Amino acid sequence: MSQTVAVGTTPRAIRLSVGGTTIATLLGYACNLVLVPALLRDIGPGLYGTWATIASLLAVGGLADAGVRTEIVRRVGAARGAADDAGVVAAVNRGVSLLAVFALGLVVVGAVGAPAMRAFAFPTGVAGYSGAALDWLIRGTFLLLAVELVVNGHFAVLRGLQRGDAEALAIALSAPVGVVATLGGVVAGWGLWALLVGGVAQLAVQVGVQTIATTRLVPALRFRLVRIDRATARGFAVLGGLALIAQIGDVVDTQWDKVVLARYVGTAAVASFQIGTTLVLQAKVLALIPIAPMLVAVAELRHVERERLDELCRQLGQVGAVAGATVLGAVFVFAPAFIHLWLGSNASASAIDACRIFVIAVAINLWCAPLAFRALGHAWPGVTAVSAGVNMAVNGVASLALTFHLGFRGPLIGSIVGNVAGAAALAIVMRRRLGAEWQRPPMLPYAAGALMAALAIGLGADGVASWPALVGFGALWAAVAGPVIALSAGMRRRDVTALVHS
Repeated sequence: MSQTVAVGTTPRAIRLSVGGTTIATLLGYACNLVLVPALLRDIGPGLYGTWATIASLLAVGGLADAGVRTEIVRRVGAARGAADDAGVVAAVNRGVSLLAVFALGLVVVGAVGAPAMRAFAFPTGVAGYSGAALDWLIRGTFLLLAVELVVNGHFAVLRGLQRGDAEALAIALSAPVGVVATLGGVVAGWGLWALLVGGVAQLAVQVGVQTIATTRLVPALRFRLVRIDRATARGFAVLGGLALIAQIGDVVDTQWDKVVLARYVGTAAVASFQIGTTLVLQAKVLALIPIAPMLVAVAELRHVERERLDELCRQLGQVGAVAGATVLGAVFVFAPAFIHLWLGSNASASAIDACRIFVIAVAINLWCAPLAFRALGHAWPGVTAVSAGVNMAVNGVASLALTFHLGFRGPLIGSIVGNVAGAAALAIVMRRRLGAEWQRPPMLPYAAGALMAALAIGLGADGVASWPALVGFGALWAAVAGPVIALSAGMRRRDVTALVHS
């Protein structure tokens, strides 16, 4: 029988995963830089906001995976740590079979519920589109999502084997294809349908690339639906379902807010919200890259190498905090200049507001991210579920109430309040669970980042008026603020070198 390639929590695997994901993320930024201005120019802020709202329905529907993908990653990591190749294959096949059931249900929900979703999100309709046309667009979006759920579950094996670089390569190659397909559709006059076509093209390339990588790394694995007994389904449902609750917090934080804004403020407001928060979320993805290997590392090492695990978690958390503070600080400082240079006359002051306010919420979320990854690796999804539940309850109520009173800024401030409550709940519960192994995530890097941002704004770095000046100030930020933030965390160059080469 074919065996899996020997990969797992090794320095090389972590370097490949982190490096590949970083490159893919930066390429995704580049594609976004091209796509958004073109869409705002060719279809206008109103239709762009409409698509952002429909994409939010897609993100909410994405919760249909019930946390199963996260549980597949954890189980693959645990099986890899036990050198159980058959367990790797079984974990993927069982998880994918469960996702196929959820995907079928999602297609049914999209087909039947499209009119109700459209009526809630767009009570006054969308210029140039009939209700029936929007319904079919929503149904097509849900069908695309259903396919993504199943294939992403299958390729979760790559994350479980700490080969996120293979997944990143697929994203890097598919993103430009998606942009070209979308812009081609816009030029051809397909309107909102062009964005769906772009999504289909991007997914097709991702599937092709990841299929090649999976075949090489796990030759024994084939896409296969298997019969799932009640005990297995219950195991996935309990652990994955609790992971689902943790995921819902992120959806309330951004996606649901877009639907609320579309209904009560308007789709043009959604466009500004989408532009501003997307810049921050992309920065968050970049900052999470050093922390992400923690989930699989905990699953693999928690029973065999506890001292190594504790040190690895400390180092990854430290690097993640420095990365988060540096990247988010740069976004806060340079958002006004960047958005004006990027979008020109299409730029909106509301987009800048959204970006800067949301930076605060995401900084709080990033601070507690190492605790969340460690909890999931320990198979304690109930811990993250408690945190997410608190976040959702506070955020949901605050965002809705503040939207009525403050309008556009309401859900952004609600996100800050919700993340503070959720982070506090997570820290309290994890401190009790870990006991003597408790490691508080570093706080000083974020304080240092805020101080450096205030200093940079005081010197006028947020008002640069040309791309060369922006690039120059950005390089200066990296050269000065980055080391200062690292020093605040107690990091030295040799610490980073030890993490990479140990």
